[in-house]
Amino acid sequence: GVQTCALPISIPLLAASVLQLLTPYLVHRVGSVKKYVVGTVLLQALSFLPLIYFSVYGTQNFFILFLVATIYWGSGFAAGPTWNYWMSHVLSEQTTAPFLSLRTRIYNLGILIGLVCGGYALQMKISFGPFTSVFSLLFLVAFLSRAMSGFILSAKYYEHEWYQKKNSMPLRTMWG
Repeated sequence: GVQTCALPISIPLLAASVLQLLTPYLVHRVGSVKKYVVGTVLLQALSFLPLIYFSVYGTQNFFILFLVATIYWGSGFAAGPTWNYWMSHVLSEQTTAPFLSLRTRIYNLGILIGLVCGGYALQMKISFGPFTSVFSLLFLVAFLSRAMSGFILSAKYYEHEWYQKKNSMPLRTMWG
């Protein structure tokens, strides 16, 4: 039933949440908030490539599919808080909260529109030119959008002094 289906679907999210706990350690190891954010965003973009392949050719190996989903969610979870930290330095105090608030509303509206339109297209079995599956087109658009986001972020302003290594704490201390 629904409970049997929900458990496997939650595994990539659970694994990604655990991976997110490593973010402070990984940012410290990379030594640059900008490099870390750009790297995680580009990793998330790359996670769409196997999904495009699987949507066209299928897969019987659900382990690989769960691994790809974990990489997608994990890189997204890892990028988010670090991106917020970076943007809090780029934006002035007066514009940070309004900008992030508007961004969140637009982001959530985009997700809602994407889910409704994507669900409708799947229900109606709509195909777009060479794309026999709506999934392959959606994953391609997502890949291109996320990759473009990574390249745009790589050009953004960043001062190394914003990242204070002395504030980093080991994973063991963080757990405490």
